[in-house]
Amino acid sequence: MNRNKLSAVAAAAVAALSLGTLSACGSSSSGNANAASTGTVKVAVYPSFSSLGAYEAMADGAFKDAGLKVSFVTVNTPADVAPLLSSGQVQFGLMDMTTPVLAAAKASSAPFVFDAPATKGTPLTSDGWGTANVWVKKGSKITSVKDLQNSKFGIPQLNSQLWLDVRSNVDAAGGDSSKIQWVQIPDPTQNLTQIKSGQIDATTSAEPTGTGWAADPKVSHLAGFVSNEGHIAYSFASTKDFAAKNADVVDKFRTAIIDGNTAFNALDAAGKAKLAGTVNDKWPAELLSKARYSNFGVAAVSADDVQFSIDRMKKYQMLDASSSLKATDLLP
Repeated sequence: MNRNKLSAVAAAAVAALSLGTLSACGSSSSGNANAASTGTVKVAVYPSFSSLGAYEAMADGAFKDAGLKVSFVTVNTPADVAPLLSSGQVQFGLMDMTTPVLAAAKASSAPFVFDAPATKGTPLTSDGWGTANVWVKKGSKITSVKDLQNSKFGIPQLNSQLWLDVRSNVDAAGGDSSKIQWVQIPDPTQNLTQIKSGQIDATTSAEPTGTGWAADPKVSHLAGFVSNEGHIAYSFASTKDFAAKNADVVDKFRTAIIDGNTAFNALDAAGKAKLAGTVNDKWPAELLSKARYSNFGVAAVSADDVQFSIDRMKKYQMLDASSSLKATDLLP
């Protein structure tokens, strides 16, 4: 495939990421009651590679084998998940590790708990690429991760897990992330345009978008980074109340998700690309065949995973240093 065609494919993939539709139904009482009494659960996911383990669990019949009837509810972004969990419209939802921690810090008790793992920080490949990557304009004076301390950095949301990832990577490289000038760009389809126009100096990409950007002669891949420094980066959460009242459902769900994650990790590149095409049919097959896929967790979310997020959030002032929040507060 030539560079121009792959660039067009990448643009289509970015657009596809922004086209997820919110399709939830049901009430708080009926949603939780159904899950407890019939084993039927609704799970909020979004059109992202982070959902692939759950889709593999569905394809392999892992939910059925665990005694659960599961339906997926597609949402636009991780931010849509918390209200659906709180209202009982879904029983489980895919979330990053920072959102439930922030919610717990603002409440008298933790409203959400981490029930099952999704993606974990995945090691870089030998060419320096990751499943998350940093980009600069072609010919930029920024030639290292350390140099990002002097950049205008485009990011979807401040005080987020991605924001923490960028900061921790810059600091680990010997830079000072407190010097970064952040530019919030909620619409990911604008990242590439703003780099090319010089409105920002750097930004990040998730997969499969980054693989497509590699064909664009006007931008350069600066570095890959390991999400959440190798710990669980995304997980499935529920409300603490639901988990307490439906421990058997949570256990079955966790077992099925881990089975799906294990099966996905074992797929070859063609198998992963084929599954990804079922998650979002707007992702071109050519792009999926070249994309880089995250590893998925194959054990329950641990206290160490949660405590790492708490400690890193304190380090970068997302949480008050005096917070008494403990990892066990966010586990079922």
